[in-house]
Amino acid sequence: MKGKSFSSCVRTRILRSVESGASLKDVCRENQIAEQTIRRWKRQLGNMAVSENLRIEEQEQKNQELRKLLMNSLLINRSFEGASV
Repeated sequence: MKGKSFSSCVRTRILRSVESGASLKDVCRENQIAEQTIRRWKRQLGNMAVSENLRIEEQEQKNQELRKLLMNSLLINRSFEGASV
């Protein structure tokens, strides 16, 4: 049975709440996840600070937006090149 899938934003928010001093059991109960899940997320981050993970995530979102803009620009340029020929 496949479990829930949390986005990295939600994972970061949950890990941040644990790091800020909230009880691990309370956080798990609120989000309906197992304690082992939080431990696994921490291990996957590889001792990276949550704020650092958030910064990387924001950078990845900006890169995606830039890629979309670049692709749109390339498509527009191609359509103009095809029209002039």
